[in-house]
Amino acid sequence: MISLIKNFRKMIPKQFQVIILAFIAVLALILRLEGETDVLDFFKALLPIALVLFAVYVLESREKTVVSHLVLFLFVFGDYLGTFIRTIFSYNLNTNTFVLTITWQLILGLVVCVYLIFIILSYLLTEGAQLKYTKSHLLFPMILVFIYLYIRFGISTAMITLIPIIIVYFVKVPLAVVSLLLSVVIVTPLDMLDVLLSGVAGFTTIFYWLISLFAFYLIYLLVKELLSSVHEKHIEENKNE
Repeated sequence: MISLIKNFRKMIPKQFQVIILAFIAVLALILRLEGETDVLDFFKALLPIALVLFAVYVLESREKTVVSHLVLFLFVFGDYLGTFIRTIFSYNLNTNTFVLTITWQLILGLVVCVYLIFIILSYLLTEGAQLKYTKSHLLFPMILVFIYLYIRFGISTAMITLIPIIIVYFVKVPLAVVSLLLSVVIVTPLDMLDVLLSGVAGFTTIFYWLISLFAFYLIYLLVKELLSSVHEKHIEENKNE
C-alpha cells in the first residue's frame, strides 16, 4: 500500500495533474455556490472560495504542487471522507431509515478528497515537506488574523484556520499567504450590510461591531499587501522575460 501511494503521482503525468487540479477548483466553486440564490449570500460564498482558489493557482504556478493540493484539501474537501463514513453508517435501527442521504455532491467530494490524500502523501513520501522558516513582514498580519479568529470564534477555530496558511508561509509564496488571510475576513462588509438591510442591527451587540471594525482594518491591511504582492510578482515576471 505504501508503495502504491509513493508511486501514485508517477502514475499521473504532471500535465494531467494540473488539469485535474483545475477541475477540482471548478468543482469547489460549484459546491460552494450551489443553492445560493440571494445576491448577498451568493457573494458571501463566492469571495472566500475565489481567494482560496487564487492562492491555489499562485502556488501551482510557483511549482508548489503539494501545498496547492494541501490548501484545497484543508480549505474545501477535507471533511468529505468523514461525512461519507457518517452517512453510510447513519442507518437508524428504530425507524429503519438512513438519517443522512448520499448525494452526488457527497460522492464527488469523496472522490476528490481521496485523490487529494493520495497525491499529497505521494509527494510527501517522495520529496518531503521542503518547508523553511524565513522571517517576513507578513508575520504581523498573520498574528492579527489569529487574534481576530481567537477573539471571535475561539482558539480551536483560530488554530485550524491558520495551519494551512502557516504552511504556505513556510514555502515562501507571499501572494498566496495574503490571499488566504484575506479569505478569512473578506465577507465582513457583506455580513454587516446583511445585518443592516435585514433590520436586526438593533439586536446585535457592541462586541459584534467592534470585532467587525477590527475585520475592516484587517481587510484594509491585507488588500494593501495583496496589491503590493501583485506588483512585486509583475516586476519579477518582467525581469525573467
